[in-house]
Amino acid sequence: MAYDGSAFNAVPGMNINAGPKFRYQTNDPASTVQLANYFAPGANRLTRGAIIDSVAVMGGTPVLKSYVVTIITQADPSNGVEPAVTVVLQTIT
Repeated sequence: MAYDGSAFNAVPGMNINAGPKFRYQTNDPASTVQLANYFAPGANRLTRGAIIDSVAVMGGTPVLKSYVVTIITQADPSNGVEPAVTVVLQTIT
């Protein structure tokens, strides 16, 4: 499967100091969701520090994981630059 923009939604009122917060649901496994550039099609909505709460494997046993956007490159078609997004799994210490 692949990123589905219709399942990627901003959480109203949750624009925190680090950046906005998003909710995402997918049938993809978490191991696919956390790959580099999975969220690249949604790069225009993201900023460094944005938080993405993702519920993966909706067709099986759902798994909730929270990611932080660490690297983002916006598309620049005039220079041949494709969007790029890197996320890391958020852990609580």
